[in-house]
Amino acid sequence: MAELDSLCDRIGGRFRRAEPRARAREYVSGLVAGLERKNGWTLAEQAGEVGPDGMQRLARLRQWPR
Repeated sequence: MAELDSLCDRIGGRFRRAEPRARAREYVSGLVAGLERKNGWTLAEQAGEVGPDGMQRLARLRQWPR
């Protein structure tokens, strides 16, 4: 959990608003979770969202740190 916190602190500045910052945290958390499949639907379900739109938009439109 501390490693996830550290990573989210590093990338948090890329997001101006709190909502996308929180979604990015959930996205990364889903990626490291033991999910059988990792796609927009499963990541959204893991985050408690009703559909994949937010996760897909985040992955598609954000410029992630390198």
